[in-house]
Order: sequence, then structure tokens, then C-alpha cells
Amino acid sequence: MKRIIALFVALLVLVGVVPCMAANTVVTQGAFVQITPDGSADWDTGNEGRITSITFVPSATSDKLVVHAYSLTGPIVYQVVVPSTAPVQRIFLTHQTWKPYIKASECTFNTAGNVRIIFEYE
Repeated sequence: MKRIIALFVALLVLVGVVPCMAANTVVTQGAFVQITPDGSADWDTGNEGRITSITFVPSATSDKLVVHAYSLTGPIVYQVVVPSTAPVQRIFLTHQTWKPYIKASECTFNTAGNVRIIFEYE
């Protein structure tokens, strides 16, 4: 059984899906990092980078996303409550280096598995 799990994880890493310690799903492709939250686990990249944009694809009207810099106690760099299910994007013109942190309890997702949060790095 342990071998099957190890092979499965190796396959996920090979195709670009990186499992987190929690159930959040992270897909990295080029300059983009896409997170599909599980609704209960926090997310921390562990890496600093120059982020040029954040795109939030909500699951329903009134979904809320809060993104901090560096940690839960870091400054809020992006906060939005969506008026519809259309994706919203925040462009960062300064391209400052920081590490995104998402505290699950500060966010509200109607269906977490349908949410996409996409960070674009320089």
C-alpha cells in the first residue's frame, strides 16, 4: 500500500500537481501557480517571489478571498468579495517581492473545490 501511495505522489509531481501537507491542490506551470483550496487548510507558498497578478475564480456570488504577505499577521495585499461568478484580477504594478499566505478561516467559498486562485510570478 505504501508503494502505491508513493507511486501516486511521484506521478502527481511529475505532471505538475504538487500535493500540500493539507488537501489544498497546487499546480505550477511556468510563471503561474494555481491553488484549489480545500476550504479548511491554510496555504503558504514557502517561497518569496515577484508577483505580477492574482486572479480569483470564485465558485459563487459573495465568495471572499483574503491574501496576506508573508504570514497571517502580515499586511493584507488583496481582499475581495465577488459580486458575481466572473473571475477578478488584481495587477501589481510595483512587482514587489513577497510571499503569499492565505488563511482559510478568513475566506468564504461556497464550493471550495470549484475555486481557483492563480498567482502570476515575474
